[in-house]
Amino acid sequence: MIKKISSPENSFYKELKKLYQDSAFRRKNGMFIVEGEKLVFELITDNWPLKYLVVSESYWQAKKIDDDGVKIVVLTDQLFNKISELVTPPGILAVACMKSLSWPAGKDGAFLVLDGLQDPGNVGTLLRAAFGFGVSGVILLPPAVDIYNPKVIRASAGTAFKFPVLRMEADELKDIILKNNIPLFLAESEGGIPLTAIDFPAKFFVAVGNEGQGISTTLKSLPHQKISIPMPGKIESLNAALAGGIIIYEWAKNRYNL
Repeated sequence: MIKKISSPENSFYKELKKLYQDSAFRRKNGMFIVEGEKLVFELITDNWPLKYLVVSESYWQAKKIDDDGVKIVVLTDQLFNKISELVTPPGILAVACMKSLSWPAGKDGAFLVLDGLQDPGNVGTLLRAAFGFGVSGVILLPPAVDIYNPKVIRASAGTAFKFPVLRMEADELKDIILKNNIPLFLAESEGGIPLTAIDFPAKFFVAVGNEGQGISTTLKSLPHQKISIPMPGKIESLNAALAGGIIIYEWAKNRYNL
């Protein structure tokens, strides 16, 4: 089924704009946007549930994609370019359905906790690194940026959909840690055990704090070990994405004999 839209006043077009901009609207409707040919076709290959494929008129005329049971909406080039967040609009996006996920309790390995991280680039970069280094899952604690923020999805290069990535309240994570007696490591810029001296257990959580405030009081109140990255240079702290990436690489190096 193909629908063509040429007016910015169209109700569907207005909903698309909200899906880009409003995390509450995304959660309420259980939908999010993925933009770009590579990411869209990865979702299709992975059989991720899609609600719509939205393409520009130029893209539609050039490629005539197979709908494969998904509703196709064709926007004028002007409307597509106006809604796109990319400098060079790709001409294709998908409106995808959110999946209901739960913490994979039976898995061992590293679980990365992003404690209130709000920068989409940092979160997306950490998701990409976590997937690449074999982390078992990632948990975002409020007020962390929405997992389905289009900028997070792009920065993660689509890896946000390839392994468990959950959003939960700090108290829920607290219950999981205490009930299951799972070790917790907190990344601190100084004063912790040197990262290279840590003997990571078979299963653990490691938390990277908010860019400005650091680790939350809820996590600090739990039994934990502080870890720090030893550096010879005189620098106050590392970017959250860089610090998190170094920590999970150090774990993966030993876990997978890299």
